[in-house]
Amino acid sequence: FASEILLQNWNEALEDLNKIQEYIDSKSFTSALAQLQQRIWLIHWSLFVFFNHENGMNFLVDMLVQDRYVNAIQTGAPHMLRYLAA
Repeated sequence: FASEILLQNWNEALEDLNKIQEYIDSKSFTSALAQLQQRIWLIHWSLFVFFNHENGMNFLVDMLVQDRYVNAIQTGAPHMLRYLAA
């Protein structure tokens, strides 16, 4: 995922992002806090992809309005609300 971002392969990075998102959402973590932290990291890294992909803003909103990601933002990354509100 990070290598695709560095190489600016935005379509491949978006595919990797979706795979990571599915993994985080489907895997049972040892604690809810660990899963929350992984979602917060994914939100931060996804900004590189969403701001550079041609349909990125639509994908950003689609991801961030999901209940589990709204919860992650409100709980651990309230500064990310600016990207959802913009």
